[in-house]
Amino acid sequence: NLMFYLDPQFGSFEDNLRRLEEMDCVTGFGDEMLKLNGCKVTLDGITAAFTAAMSRREYRQRPGFYGDTIYTQEEIDALVCKATELGWQFGIHTIGDASEDRALHAFQEANKIRPVKELRHYLIHYQLPYEDQWPIMKELGVGVCLQPTLVSQMGEEPLFWPEQVERFQSPGLMFKNGILAGGSSDSPVVSPSPMLGMYYAVTRLDETTGKTLSKGDESKVTPIQALIMWTKNAAFFSHDDDKMGSVEVGNFA
Repeated sequence: NLMFYLDPQFGSFEDNLRRLEEMDCVTGFGDEMLKLNGCKVTLDGITAAFTAAMSRREYRQRPGFYGDTIYTQEEIDALVCKATELGWQFGIHTIGDASEDRALHAFQEANKIRPVKELRHYLIHYQLPYEDQWPIMKELGVGVCLQPTLVSQMGEEPLFWPEQVERFQSPGLMFKNGILAGGSSDSPVVSPSPMLGMYYAVTRLDETTGKTLSKGDESKVTPIQALIMWTKNAAFFSHDDDKMGSVEVGNFA
């Protein structure tokens, strides 16, 4: 599966909007050997470099600093709306809660053009989940693509406030609140192993400290839920759930 990147390193906002309009194919083009999936935009950076965009709380290690998104609200709205109009699935890299809010606003605007649930738009990482975002996500059918291995091996706990650490990139909260969560790795940043990802989704172990990131079980998933993340749910995001991701008559063996 291939993704169509619309990040600034490939051109300005205007360039990327034009690239969308000039593309001769959209999500679903291809066959079982090679297929075009969705568009991807990196809306902010990463916490370790202080380039993730925060809003509800400042950076723990940089008082008064919140970071910012790579695209403005108007720009990400325009990109998502144009892609939706053309029939593209859209995934947005969001680490900070400000980028999450902007991405969800863009999805809301796009939903006025065409139901985004049909195209399976989603957030990538969704590092800082907040309750006030979930009604929007459920209404639109927006899911999340999580990377438990990334959370467990990057050692970013000191960068977050304690209440954020308890729930950041939490698969358990997604299952408990009816939000579709798919499992992935962000390889080559960390190992691509699905087994390792499922292990960390279940245990929430921080490999850099030897401690668990969650005091209770709210942010963890069961082994069966972890398996669903890497099979049925992952197949949904890649538009392959009609032939893989579950053991059913007619699916691939």
